[in-house]
Amino acid sequence: MCEHFALVLTLAPILPRAKNDTIRHFCQLNGMTKLEFMNHYFDSTAEWEFLSSKKWSVNFGKFWPLIANKKSGSAFTLPPNIL
Repeated sequence: MCEHFALVLTLAPILPRAKNDTIRHFCQLNGMTKLEFMNHYFDSTAEWEFLSSKKWSVNFGKFWPLIANKKSGSAFTLPPNIL
């Protein structure tokens, strides 16, 4: 959940109840206290910062031709045997 909480914080100025309502919902859903939520939020933020500092590469495997085709600007079509 905390991956999306940053969006809630971004929307808070125009949706004043969003932050507290989201925290309350998260705590009810997960049987947690607000303090436990805050610990989870800070842990998740630290993990996000750590992972965001890494240089990532993605191996799309057998799907690479489909992605390469899309990047080239040509029409995206599925090979006949994919479905």
